Amino acid sequence: MVGAALRRRKVQTKAPKCLGLPILFLGKEGFELLKENKRGHKEWLQRSFQSRETEAMLVEIKQAVKEIGLSGKPILLALGEAWLQHSLLEIPELAKGAQRQVLHRKACKLIDAENRDTLFASILFRKANQHEEMRRRLLVVLKRGEINHLLQRFRAHRIPIKKLTVANLQRLSFAGGLAHGNEEAQIVVEVDSEQTVVTLVANGSIVQRNVLGGGLDESEVRALSLAQEIRGLDFFWRKNSRGGTVQQIVLFGLGHANFESLRGAVARVLESVEVIDGGSRAAGHVGEGNQEDQPRYGALRACACFGEMSLDLSPLLPAGYLPLLALSAVLLGFTGFGLLKFHQKISDRMKSLRSETAALLGESSDLERLRQEQTQALVQLKNFETEVQRVAQAGAVGIDLEHCLQEAIAAHTDDAAILGIEIKPAESGGVRMHINGLTHAHPLKAVEALRRVQHRLESSPAFKQVAVEPQAGSAREGAGRYAPYSASAQLEGYQ
Repeated sequence: MVGAALRRRKVQTKAPKCLGLPILFLGKEGFELLKENKRGHKEWLQRSFQSRETEAMLVEIKQAVKEIGLSGKPILLALGEAWLQHSLLEIPELAKGAQRQVLHRKACKLIDAENRDTLFASILFRKANQHEEMRRRLLVVLKRGEINHLLQRFRAHRIPIKKLTVANLQRLSFAGGLAHGNEEAQIVVEVDSEQTVVTLVANGSIVQRNVLGGGLDESEVRALSLAQEIRGLDFFWRKNSRGGTVQQIVLFGLGHANFESLRGAVARVLESVEVIDGGSRAAGHVGEGNQEDQPRYGALRACACFGEMSLDLSPLLPAGYLPLLALSAVLLGFTGFGLLKFHQKISDRMKSLRSETAALLGESSDLERLRQEQTQALVQLKNFETEVQRVAQAGAVGIDLEHCLQEAIAAHTDDAAILGIEIKPAESGGVRMHINGLTHAHPLKAVEALRRVQHRLESSPAFKQVAVEPQAGSAREGAGRYAPYSASAQLEGYQ
């Protein structure tokens, strides 16, 4: 459902679009949850996993979701570094098919996996100049079996994932919105419980990124060590940009003491650089939340911000067909046996879409191709959902479908028998009832019988635009011969 190279837009510094979803940051050693209500009150919790086994991890997450009051509510899942691999590449511009093959080969090599167990996507950065032949990309690679199993367990535990993202790239997108101009070079520092990621960004492109083990503690030595890492990236940029300098450093995940300690250490090794607490900017007003937890609020809240560096992995999520099946069950419940065929159509259609989706996920490693295919599938699902909902709304606008069925049955006597009734949306709008039945094989008797059926249907306040006509062919039942016919009528009162 997703695909390989994601096309990049022109670099911009406007603030990224941030979603108001609860956020789950997932590492391999533990997780964090952030919930925020409309008044700005924030709740945050952090847990370490007691077991690295996926099922045990999901049990712990489900308990925390319940504890924080998010059971059944859609959340944004931001994957930490441990779930994927990154690689900065420079490759020439190629035809789409050749490009996909090159990226797939590099993705397999990066995680040492077979073709079928590799999922990849790439962000294509803009050219530094028009004559540039090599194009810079960030390749992001996941293990198919691992990520699919994880998402299936989320679904099995009824934890709905609305969006799936990469935490590091989301924070880079938020930091990009803090830059003063397209050409400004930034160093973004992200501190999580398991590691610290330091990224040099310039001209809308990731220039270099380093992952350091462990988070930042309160010690001056640790702050100075990280400051030296920042200084090294600044030196790298000066050398490779012919004298350019880093103008801004954006920090995520640091408490006030750590932030001040690091800012002091940076001031001793770099001059005239702006140091920004990105976490505080992303967190905004803390409201009634704990002030001590604010650094983590911002580190998680930035994960919901989509901008130039974002990579949306949501097409990997299982298709949301359960709500449609649940809706069809409701339909069957309040309309009786008359919608049995309609319900069966829903079930069959969903099974078909599910099989196609599973086959696509199993065959494609290219996230862009999956995204394109999913877009088409979502259009079908949306149309289908609309079709189901229109029928479901019939009761809400005054149509008693069960009464309509009773009226249809009453319109038929011994000389015209119903074989089946189907109710479905009409192409011209509204809802129509379709009837298949048998009547006399003798033409004159058949005409009389069908006229009576049509008259009774037209006389019922439940129907309008009635049409009854014989069908070609014949059917045999017992010792007699019967002729098939069809009838249809618009359900009155539904627009």
